[in-house]
Amino acid sequence: MARVKAPANKKVLVWARETLGFDHEAVAHKIGTKAHIVKAWEEGEKSPSFNQLEDLSDLYRQPLITFFQEERPEEPQWPADFRKLSAGGTEPLKPETKIAIWDAQWRQSIAESLRSELDVNITFTPIGTKPLGDAEALAQQIRAKLGPSIEVQRKWARDFNHIFRYWRGLLEETGILVFRFDFPRDDVRAFSLPGQLAPIITVSSHDSRNGSIFSLFHELAHLLFRQSSTCNDFEFRKRAGSEKDRVEIFCNHFAGAFLVPADAILQHELVGNTVRKEINDAEIQQLAHYFGVSWEVILRRLLILERLDEAFYKAWKNSHQNTWNDPGTSGGGGGGDKYSYIRKILMRQGLAYIETVLSAYSEKIVSLTEASEYLGEKTQNVLLTQEFLYEGGAEL
Repeated sequence: MARVKAPANKKVLVWARETLGFDHEAVAHKIGTKAHIVKAWEEGEKSPSFNQLEDLSDLYRQPLITFFQEERPEEPQWPADFRKLSAGGTEPLKPETKIAIWDAQWRQSIAESLRSELDVNITFTPIGTKPLGDAEALAQQIRAKLGPSIEVQRKWARDFNHIFRYWRGLLEETGILVFRFDFPRDDVRAFSLPGQLAPIITVSSHDSRNGSIFSLFHELAHLLFRQSSTCNDFEFRKRAGSEKDRVEIFCNHFAGAFLVPADAILQHELVGNTVRKEINDAEIQQLAHYFGVSWEVILRRLLILERLDEAFYKAWKNSHQNTWNDPGTSGGGGGGDKYSYIRKILMRQGLAYIETVLSAYSEKIVSLTEASEYLGEKTQNVLLTQEFLYEGGAEL
C-alpha cells in the first residue's frame, strides 16, 4: 500500500532545517532516510509521507501545520550570545543547543500561561538592566535573601544530586524554572531566559558537577539584570576587553562570591590574614570540599580577597587542566525503585515546572493529555510523577 504524501511547503522545510543548523546528512540520519531524499523534498521534486513529516516535526520542534503555511515563519529570537569563541568572532549555536533553547522557550510559554491561570505570584525580582556595581555586595545581598546555609552546603558538598537539588530548590522557590537539558557543553554551558512569571536557567547535562552549580549562579546574575544569555566563558580575568567581557567578569565574580561568601572563607582556619605566596593541593581540596565548589573557584576567591599571590595562581592555572572538574560527576537520578525514571524526569525538568503542570491538571485547567504533552511524557508517567510527589512518600 502506497504511503500518503504530505504536500509540505518546500520553503518552510528549508527554513526549519537551516534555522537549527542541520545539514541534509544530519537530518537524514536522524529520521532514517537518505540525504538526497531530504534535499529532493526541499527542492519540491518529492514530498515526504505524513509519517516522515511527523518525524521532521519532532526533529525541528515545529507543529505539523507549520509545514503547510504559504510563507516562511519569522526567525526565532535566540538569547544574547556571551560565549567566548575560539576564533574571537561569531559562531552559530549548534543544532542541539538550539533545540534545547526552543524546548526551554516552549516550556516557558506554557508555565507563564498556567501560572497566570493559577494566579501564581513569584518572588524573584530583577534589580536593573546592566550588571553594574559591586558584585561582592550583590552576592551577599542575594544570599541573605535566599537564605542558604553553610552547614547544609557543607553536608552535601560531595553529593551532586543532593547539593544540586538544594541550590536548584532555592532558586525554584523564587519562581525561577531550572532545567538540565542535553546540549554540548563545549558550545554552551548554560543559558538564561528572563520572564515575568517564569524566568529560566538551563544548564547542560554534560557539564561537570561543579560547573553545573557555578552555572546556576552565573545565570542568576544575568536574570537579575533581565538579560537573556548563552554562556561558556568561566575564565578568570581582571580586565574586560569588551562589554561582553565586562558582563561575564561580573557574573563570574557574583557566582563565586555567592557560593563562597567572603566572611566564611576568610574565617576558615586555612586562610590567614596575609597574602599567601602559595597553597598546596591538599589545602585547596579541603577548602573546595568545605564549600562544595571547584578548586578553581577557591583559588579565585582567595585571589580576589587578596589572600593569594597572583603569580602563584597563574602558575597553578597553567599546570592544571579541566579545573572545573573533580572526582564527582554530574550524574542523573538515582535509586532503583519504580520511581527511578521519575527522578530522571525531575532532574531534567525541575520540580517547579513539573508542579506548575500538575497543579494545572489537579485544578482541571488542563487535561491529562495536555499535561502529558507539556511534560513530554506518557500519561502513565504523568500519573506516576503525581503519585511520587504527593502520595508515594519516596525520597527524591
